[in-house]
Amino acid sequence: MESNIPVINISLDGELSIMHYIARDCYDKQGKRNKIMSNATVIWVPPFSISSTKNKFVAIGCDTNAFVQANGAEERYATGCISFCNSTRSFNDSCSGSGCCETPIAGGLKNITVKVNSYYNHTTIWGFNPCSYAFVVEESKFKFSSSFFHQLEKIEKVPMVINWAIGDDESKRCHEAEKKANFTCKANSKCLNVNDGSGGYRCHCLRGYRGNPYHPEGCRDIDECEKSNPCYPGMCHNLPGNWKCTCPKGYKNSGTRCTKKDATDQSGRLLLYIVLGNAAAIAALSSQNPSVVIVANAVFGSAPDISNNVLSRAFQLDKGVISYLQSQI
Repeated sequence: MESNIPVINISLDGELSIMHYIARDCYDKQGKRNKIMSNATVIWVPPFSISSTKNKFVAIGCDTNAFVQANGAEERYATGCISFCNSTRSFNDSCSGSGCCETPIAGGLKNITVKVNSYYNHTTIWGFNPCSYAFVVEESKFKFSSSFFHQLEKIEKVPMVINWAIGDDESKRCHEAEKKANFTCKANSKCLNVNDGSGGYRCHCLRGYRGNPYHPEGCRDIDECEKSNPCYPGMCHNLPGNWKCTCPKGYKNSGTRCTKKDATDQSGRLLLYIVLGNAAAIAALSSQNPSVVIVANAVFGSAPDISNNVLSRAFQLDKGVISYLQSQI
């Protein structure tokens, strides 16, 4: 697609920032329209689509009604807003209907017309507001104020975000594209289907990698150990797409973190509670007193005897050890 639209930024996340014209509706003191200025602009960006999440539709003026409509769409679409005021005294920093109004736009739009009109040809407010304006603008780059209201007569274009993707229609999905020799996603990247009307798919670096997934050499590994130590106080070892830790004594190793062991972790033994019929017992081996063994007579000296098989499974001990403990009671 050939175009003279100025591009100011391209993002690997599938966004393209462009500059486009403002629609303006201007009058002289007698209420006669200035025909040199266009009160309608057409924005045509196929095969891409206009972002509905990053842009909004805005109209500015004190005798203003404006709308944006889809051109050539299978389903009709239009939205707009109205702005009225008698002076700039009621202006604040919000675009809420006094001097400025705004509204979201639908997703998937590729060809739109923005048009702005006046109800009374600005005759009663011409002294401070001879024109109305309308445009689709990147939301993060627009903030209404009384100074912006007066600066608009010198502003010709505003920024807008459009979505881009690989393939010229949504039929070119990842499962089909991956079979082709010209598949665009390179090493250490993944393919993601898109549903914003801009095309078939985009490529993203895998977790643990960064860079350009469309570059012939693909995404590069991130060295997680280079600028910080996620394993502190242990040692960090970089791996492709990840890292691993070597932890000092007294710390647990989760693989990618070292965390200090608590008292339970350092006991080194297990405290067991079992209930068999009306006999209960507690068995404990303490790492602080490894030579001390406490076993209640209710288990190992019970009458009738509890089967060695049951005791062996309950305490996870060899049957020989069970026999020895019973002999000590």
